[in-house]
Amino acid sequence: MKPITKVNTYVFAITTSFIYFLWNHISFLNVNSLFLDLLITFIFSLSFYKFVYKLLTFICNNCRLIRKFILGKYYFEGLWIGFYIYNDIPELCYETIEQTLDHITIKGRGFDINGKYISSWIAVEPFIDIEESKITYYYELNELNYDDIAMGLARATIEWDKHNKACRCEGFAIDGETTKKQFFLSIKENDDAYSAQDSDLLLQNLILKRAHEICLKNKDIASI
Repeated sequence: MKPITKVNTYVFAITTSFIYFLWNHISFLNVNSLFLDLLITFIFSLSFYKFVYKLLTFICNNCRLIRKFILGKYYFEGLWIGFYIYNDIPELCYETIEQTLDHITIKGRGFDINGKYISSWIAVEPFIDIEESKITYYYELNELNYDDIAMGLARATIEWDKHNKACRCEGFAIDGETTKKQFFLSIKENDDAYSAQDSDLLLQNLILKRAHEICLKNKDIASI
């Protein structure tokens, strides 16, 4: 069940239960018309539904723990670290995924093996196929050595941990800066793996160190 569908199911259940509870108390309005009775009930139900929906979505979007529960297997939010192969050369990368109940943005940065920044990319609203364990998205690539912004397409297989949360993506990407598919692999870090108190430079160095470890451990599985 998709997250937004799950939220609407919860809201419908809450609204139905509440209206059913109040049903016997509508009589205090002294409405003798069935039509007016139904109209008042409809308006009240709709208003209460909208209130609960807005309240629940607000709580979900501002509380990661609840958002994580509601999203279930659709939960991708957080820091993903890994590498990709560009023209047969491994390069390090990390992606920050920002997520609400109905919106996902992927922001990535690429570095050479020595940690020098070389590119960035952004993708919005990837298509996630839970049954096939696939994620597909178009992205805008901004290479440091090129003036233009290239468009690319990425598709990866998703792996899940024992809690049914996405933990690893492995696939291929192709864009306007290369004529062959680029293998890439990224691993999701724990939500509290890195301290927000660290400076940007220290945090980036820690991330790149982790990316280098992942690259050394997994680069032999790339099919070039």
